[in-house]
Amino acid sequence: MTTMWQGCLADTDYFEMRSSGGHDYGVWVTTPPGHDPATTRTPAVYVLDGNFAVGQTAPLIVTQADPMQRIQPYIQVSVGYAGEEAQHWDRLRNRDLVPPGEPIAKELIDAVEMGVQAGARTREESDAYLAELRDTHADAFLSFLTTELHPRIERDYDTATSGHGLFGYSY
Repeated sequence: MTTMWQGCLADTDYFEMRSSGGHDYGVWVTTPPGHDPATTRTPAVYVLDGNFAVGQTAPLIVTQADPMQRIQPYIQVSVGYAGEEAQHWDRLRNRDLVPPGEPIAKELIDAVEMGVQAGARTREESDAYLAELRDTHADAFLSFLTTELHPRIERDYDTATSGHGLFGYSY
């Protein structure tokens, strides 16, 4: 990600991190309004599909300042893909969010094939999409989140010692 994007989302920092498995991730960290780690230690909520979701979810962190519907402050950590891989986020999520050995439903294969026939995807794109579904590693991604990324977030943002969460969808 270029520096051009720095500052586009209020109270949001961006950095890239390479996992021990050799995958590059983009990480957006959005702090709550008026966040002061010296006085308040907040839990982190990890948001998956960061390339897609950060623009929709990071601005909503201001709801933590709503005086009528108080919610516990949290730091939002959106995790997506970085570098050249970012353009392939829709298929890489298969690698990272599907448990190893999960069977691929025939209906899904048929739907991907229909996309080729309709011109929505090329044969190459569809084959790459299905290849990621045949070699899934959600266990490695979870390990990255818990043993590599979270310690950095704890250190750099002085988070709470408990109460952390994971936000995602579709699986």
